[in-house]
Amino acid sequence: MDIWCDSPITPTATGTGTDVTTIVTWVVPSGVAELVAVRGHVTSEAPAPAEGVCGVFAMGGQDWKYNPYEWLSEIGGSHLGAIDGCAYAVEPRWWEAHIPLKAGSTIGVTYEPLDALAANGEFLIDVVYASEPTGLQPVQRLCSRETASSTTTGASITISDAAVLVDFSYAFVPGGVLVADEEVTSRITVTSGSINRRLSLGNIVHGIEATSGQSWTTLMKREINIQVVTRPCIFNSSIVVTSSSTNADAYAYGIGYIPIPTPRG
Repeated sequence: MDIWCDSPITPTATGTGTDVTTIVTWVVPSGVAELVAVRGHVTSEAPAPAEGVCGVFAMGGQDWKYNPYEWLSEIGGSHLGAIDGCAYAVEPRWWEAHIPLKAGSTIGVTYEPLDALAANGEFLIDVVYASEPTGLQPVQRLCSRETASSTTTGASITISDAAVLVDFSYAFVPGGVLVADEEVTSRITVTSGSINRRLSLGNIVHGIEATSGQSWTTLMKREINIQVVTRPCIFNSSIVVTSSSTNADAYAYGIGYIPIPTPRG
């Protein structure tokens, strides 16, 4: 079995708003049997003090029943003054997929920003292919979209085909004009009548003690293992911001899961 990485699309404009970017497609090369993992990159063309970088990637295609497959980008915070701005300081993480692919089929991907970029941005993705099925369970994922940090009741996600929940992610995106000596602490909680557990993660946006600099924060993610009791799963979210920012931020979350196996007929 061969396992290798590829960057299948040309860097593409994010757009200036928070709408979905036009779909970008590529053709699965010959000799590919499985999408092992995927990750996304995003940057601002001209960082502005009131902008943060983060968004939701969504992927799907012909001959692929897991539509859409979604994941969150890393986070770049807003900045104050003339230096820094919007960069994330970690290598983008890989998201497990293990989804069967058919060579020659067309796959498409979109990117939806959580914060608008006045001067546009760019995104691209990397993928990992396998020449034979790895035998690992396919992992699907759905994400919410942007909710203002001042809104304590967040978005809901409905998943109809989950068997086991395998990961939980949380993005809190500094997007307003940064204020010196101002940190932000928050905690998201997600509940569902379909599971016997509550999901919760905390996040910190580190403040700066200066007249210029960038706010630092990272995407929160944890692998979990929770059996789904009933379907469909309706996940409801809420947020508590203890040390709030002067200007508006945004948040989103994602649920990764193993789908119910499809009966063979």
